[in-house]
Amino acid sequence: MDQLKSQCEQSLGSSLTPENVTEVLQLADLHQAELLKSKCINFITANSAQVIATNGWKLLRKNRLSWSLK
Repeated sequence: MDQLKSQCEQSLGSSLTPENVTEVLQLADLHQAELLKSKCINFITANSAQVIATNGWKLLRKNRLSWSLK
């Protein structure tokens, strides 16, 4: 099962976009997928201007304010 989880993390981590990264981040947190969560945070940091302009970011800030402040 761990191998399947790892494969999913790698696949999702390589297909991040500004539009999907906040949703993937929430899934990573829900499933305790720390590698994927780290990839999402790094992606958001590297692409912050694009990510912040998305509806997903606005929803994340509204629903999980503590995450957007980290």
